[in-house]
Amino acid sequence: MEAAIKKAVKRALNGEERILVGYHNGSQDEFGRLGVFDMNITSGSPNRLVDTRSLNYLIIKGTKYVVK
Repeated sequence: MEAAIKKAVKRALNGEERILVGYHNGSQDEFGRLGVFDMNITSGSPNRLVDTRSLNYLIIKGTKYVVK
């Protein structure tokens, strides 16, 4: 039973890799996620929450920072 629960949780937590082009709008929630304005959104709210623990890399002013 415990193995089945672990397998279901692991399957549910797997996400897809996405690229967000935008800028930090200066906000942060109580869980440490950053508020980011997504410049590729044309309809709806362009505000997104980004969990910094899930980042693979970050590009700032042409310099790429890779998480190792």
